Amino acid sequence: MGQFDITGIISQIGADHFIVSVEKSFNSQGDATITRKAYSIRGAVQIMDGSEDEVKEGYVQAGDLIVFYDDQQPELSRVKNGNQIYYGGKYYRIKNVISNSGHLEVHASRL
Repeated sequence: MGQFDITGIISQIGADHFIVSVEKSFNSQGDATITRKAYSIRGAVQIMDGSEDEVKEGYVQAGDLIVFYDDQQPELSRVKNGNQIYYGGKYYRIKNVISNSGHLEVHASRL
């Protein structure tokens, strides 16, 4: 069995979007400050419509995203649970990052 060629898939059908890093800090009075910074990234994005096996099996819900990233992208360290994906004019919270050979599979839910 050959290795999954995510690089080829991303170059053919990948979409540019943003990873939004979300950092929360507190000042001396205990007030929270949330800082967001967006980083451009490219991945193969699929919006789940309910007919996919992943939805039927309960891994994700209709409207969620599954995104595949080549593991050589420079902003990949920002792809982590709690950060966000901005795609198609909507924000999604990253809830699951699965590391595979040569690529990451990311599940995100709409905010």
